[in-house]
Amino acid sequence: MQIQTKYGPVHVLTACPLLSSTETLEFLTEVHESYNGSEDRNNLRDRPRQILNFNYVNFKKAMGDMFHMLFANLRGLWGIPLKQCAQDLPSVDGDFISFDTSRNLSDLNLGYAFIQSKTENLVVEIISIGRTVQNGVDENDEPIFEYEDGFQLSEAITIDNATICPLRVCIIDNDVAISAGGFWANQQISFRVLAEDMPEIDGLEPAQFLNEDIYFKCLLLEGDSLSMTLTQNQIIVDGDIGGFQDFTNWKNPRYLKPFRSVLSNEFEYFDYKSFLYRRLGKYKAFWLPLYEQHLNTVSAGANWIDVDNDYVTEADRKHIAVKINDIWSAHTITDKVQSVGKVRLSITPALNATLSQVQSLCYLGLYRLAADTAEFSFLGARKAQVNIPIVELNS
Repeated sequence: MQIQTKYGPVHVLTACPLLSSTETLEFLTEVHESYNGSEDRNNLRDRPRQILNFNYVNFKKAMGDMFHMLFANLRGLWGIPLKQCAQDLPSVDGDFISFDTSRNLSDLNLGYAFIQSKTENLVVEIISIGRTVQNGVDENDEPIFEYEDGFQLSEAITIDNATICPLRVCIIDNDVAISAGGFWANQQISFRVLAEDMPEIDGLEPAQFLNEDIYFKCLLLEGDSLSMTLTQNQIIVDGDIGGFQDFTNWKNPRYLKPFRSVLSNEFEYFDYKSFLYRRLGKYKAFWLPLYEQHLNTVSAGANWIDVDNDYVTEADRKHIAVKINDIWSAHTITDKVQSVGKVRLSITPALNATLSQVQSLCYLGLYRLAADTAEFSFLGARKAQVNIPIVELNS
């Protein structure tokens, strides 16, 4: 189908297969590293670049329709519905859709949306979020106004038992690779979303610790383990004819690890998108437990924990995470006192727990994403996985 938009005529591909497809978000961060390992980071792109890759398979008439459409409009504008974040829609009869808009602002926002039922496909334009409606009068006969959440459309529609998802206006990035038989064809197409068609939003603010975001999302193993790297700047001076010397510009090593997530429904997908928009690529740091049991706890009290690890006092780490009653909490180590066979860690805020109540204890690290690009691989309707590296900063 073809629609007329503010960008010009747009050809809408109503069927976008999710299997073997990907969505890529590309932020842009400038990182300046000091000699002591600290960083200054500058955000250079307030909204990410978005790239959509699809693998279309079609037969007979659909094969011919796709060929003619591509041949005539290869360098035209295309409309791609993001079926990966489709949501059920109540019956609509008018120019307003009552809807909870808070969960999906990273995708379903001002701009174009695709509405699909069993019998009909519609492209609508969302011109505003929410509206103010009159809900009776007060004792002085003054009107009472209330806010109603939802999408204000540019024109009225009537549809039942449908789904709604964002529609991105794109160009085809590079060429189209085609594999064809006598009556079937397979097209691999990469779409680059117009920058001005991407929403410019901030992710939802999570819980805070020491003026930074904090998350308690567990890391997923790659099989039976997780491949991590402990790295530190190293400079080796070697004249080739004698001895050599080495030194480092960093005070502490950094921990590199993969941050893999499996998103099993559209709400986990929305939450992860909010996390990415909040990070802006490498720009904004966040707290996350290391989850590894580097501390062997032997006793605990109101505002202290005793561990029997020999080198705790040498490791310059100042924050820990504690799990009690299946709830994680964050604490700062204010003092380390070594005695025979143990080290007492004084912490704030107070723990107020006994050893038997402590389910898990580990260090807490300040991280940032180690890449500006995140790629979602879709596993079918409303299921995806994404893997992006993270690096621990000097905290």
